[in-house]
Amino acid sequence: MSTCNEINLTSPHTLTIMTDCYSTTAPIFRSCGVQIPLSGAQLRNSVEINHYVPEHLRKYAVLRAEGKDFDATIIIGKQAVHAHKALLCVRIPLLRDLLNANTSGDIVLPEIDCATFNCLLECAYTGHVTITGTNVEDLMRGAAALGMEAVMDACAGFMQSRLRADNVLSLLAFCRSIEYHKIDNFVLRYVDRNFVHISNTPEFLKLSVEELEALLSRDSLKVEEEMDVFDAVTNWLDVDPSRRQYALRLLECVRVPLIPEPIINDAIEKTDWVAANPDCMTFVEEVKDCVHHIGRKELKPAIFRLRQPSFENCISPTFHRAFF
Repeated sequence: MSTCNEINLTSPHTLTIMTDCYSTTAPIFRSCGVQIPLSGAQLRNSVEINHYVPEHLRKYAVLRAEGKDFDATIIIGKQAVHAHKALLCVRIPLLRDLLNANTSGDIVLPEIDCATFNCLLECAYTGHVTITGTNVEDLMRGAAALGMEAVMDACAGFMQSRLRADNVLSLLAFCRSIEYHKIDNFVLRYVDRNFVHISNTPEFLKLSVEELEALLSRDSLKVEEEMDVFDAVTNWLDVDPSRRQYALRLLECVRVPLIPEPIINDAIEKTDWVAANPDCMTFVEEVKDCVHHIGRKELKPAIFRLRQPSFENCISPTFHRAFF
């Protein structure tokens, strides 16, 4: 049975209402400042979430609509947003802590934009929030800053259903930036299943060497043959000549003993970044000697293991540290 942590948006206290409007073009998720497609055709443009609001707090939505009894002011840039302290203390954890430490009722929030805060404040009062491809990152980042876990989960569910080979690595980077881990298993399982496609995307070529090393070291990568991994390393190294300094480090992540020796001789040893690096050539010779039981140097056991994409326990500690 899979251990995938998929976000459930249909908890007893959450009602999910899908809009009837379908998209014929892909919404855009602006992850880490890069605009990338979030979905294909026939996925809804937006999702409306209605979270449960305790009965004793529902009166504050009425008071807010009437502009009455405000006793807290949130300063965002040059704008002041008025609210009710009793509701904020229950519904928004960060503001509860700030208000308890500040008896004046005036709070300054420098790290969130006013439009996003107003959406999240509306959710605090009414339980309602509309998630779209263009606001999901801002909402999730704002919810993370304010400690609104239910909104974070709803945003994660929206993105989770729109994963693609060309956005999954950006999503990993985004989750890392806000320390959100609930969909780790789901996202990493997707990476495992679609490694070859992902390795041919621009996002893959932007990985740091640490991230790439952690990815290539995963036992659960689904590849038809180990040369797929070698080709991915070649693509990454070819982006910038300065990356050649990592050639041996990355070659050691390729399970060379699993590659037939004729291919090692005719393909790997003749690839320019291997042939031009004496350490890489020595490593390949040591692998061949070890396979023939004549080697003296003990190689890392991992390079002899078959990759087994079981997707059961797909987060390795090394990969988690590198990405998160």
